Amino acid sequence: MAEIYRFLAQSMRYPSPDWMQPDYFSALNTFLVELGWDAEAQTIRQAIAEGADWLEPVQVEHTRLFVNAVPSVVAPPYGSIYLSADGMLYGPSA
Repeated sequence: MAEIYRFLAQSMRYPSPDWMQPDYFSALNTFLVELGWDAEAQTIRQAIAEGADWLEPVQVEHTRLFVNAVPSVVAPPYGSIYLSADGMLYGPSA
């Protein structure tokens, strides 16, 4: 179970070629298939096989989701800070 949490935590980091290596994508593929998200897994496998320039679009999307529009980011990584009136981490909204 700890390995799953480490993988998910790693996946929330800013996308970098330092850690987005074949072993990461292999684990991601397995994770997606186990969740029944075969189409998404296939899309990623195909993009990698075709040598698509995937890093920059992933970095742009990460920034859009987690960084750019603070305090109203699309997917705040620590939502309770933004959702609670007192800005408390792991507050009631968590």
